[in-house]
Amino acid sequence: GGPPGRRNRGRDDQGQYGEGGDEGGGVERLALIRGTDIHVRTAASSFQDFVRNFVSVEESEKAVRRAERERRRERRAERTAADGDGNGSESGDSDDDEDMDRDEEEGEEEYAKVPMYMDKLRSILLGRNDAHDPNQDNVVDDAELAHAGSAPTASSLDINSIHMYYHSPQCQRLYSQLVSYPAEIVPLMDLVLMRELTSLWALLQEELDEDDPDRLLLPSSESELPRVQVRPFNLRRLSHMRALDPDSIDALLSLRGMVVRTSPVIPDLKVAHFSCAVCGTAVTITVDRGRIAEPTRCETCGVRDSHRLIHNRCVFGDKQMVRVQETPDEVPSGETPASVVVFAYDDLVDAVRPGDRVEVTGVFRAQARRVNPKITRVKSVYRTYLDVIHFRGVGAGARKMGE
Repeated sequence: GGPPGRRNRGRDDQGQYGEGGDEGGGVERLALIRGTDIHVRTAASSFQDFVRNFVSVEESEKAVRRAERERRRERRAERTAADGDGNGSESGDSDDDEDMDRDEEEGEEEYAKVPMYMDKLRSILLGRNDAHDPNQDNVVDDAELAHAGSAPTASSLDINSIHMYYHSPQCQRLYSQLVSYPAEIVPLMDLVLMRELTSLWALLQEELDEDDPDRLLLPSSESELPRVQVRPFNLRRLSHMRALDPDSIDALLSLRGMVVRTSPVIPDLKVAHFSCAVCGTAVTITVDRGRIAEPTRCETCGVRDSHRLIHNRCVFGDKQMVRVQETPDEVPSGETPASVVVFAYDDLVDAVRPGDRVEVTGVFRAQARRVNPKITRVKSVYRTYLDVIHFRGVGAGARKMGE
């Protein structure tokens, strides 16, 4: 399964992702998200394998080498079965290959492996931050108990893209899709993480004893689980402000610069609440890709264009405009520093201050500008900006974002 979106071939009447095929049982086709090369089940399973099994880049490389050795053994077994035991040279080559594989296996030391991102999910589930020291005594204080009993909150999980790229060949393809189609891949990652968080919560409910301090920190029900958002960063390629072009639109990219200006917090509409002026029927509509599908006709009284927006009943989020400018050492001689406008949302609001040198990871957007706010005609030159997914401090004396 996957998040709702546009699909192409292979979609059934219920709109579910699945395997498609010709009616006559011909060649099987994959159901892809329209306009992309993303097969949802493959992408979800690749990310799930990464979250469950990634320990370190070194361990991922060892796993790739182990898989390659297994494939070599299978090919040797096939050659041995086909050639028989009469060919001495083949047998000698096979023995040499086996000795080489044995030496590689002996060189790889085994130790207790704790998946990095599953450990981070566990910390999120128990209400701890990343700075939690596992060597400290596990003491539950009143503040943690209060947090455990509070309403579900939104949490973020920082995903190092380099980790994902070097985890497996399947994750390399997922990384490429993440950079090219972040609007489709990031929500899919959020969905996979929520499923993993739910499974981990059920597992901890069974494993932890009633008197275990960690048991007191667990949410009491599945509805109280925190909402986890993926925040990828550290892309393999760093973009430059002067090199942004139409090919970068709707792609995930990273920029480095200095924060020169931040705006006050701006209310960002998330859920609109409409009420019919005739009969009072209420309708709530979630904002989709920055647009509100305002109801044109009341379903109760049938009057057209009778709805009005009730601001006090709407749901708003936090939004902030940040201007990032080239650092002085990157500006060509005789040129004016280039800058780009970025928008931060929710927990990224007030994460940076003017003067911070940061690496910004986000989605590059282009928006049409109207000639006049009262008419729909737009200008030929679009306004560009960056929707931020992650802030990271760079350079000497970089502070942790949000401090």
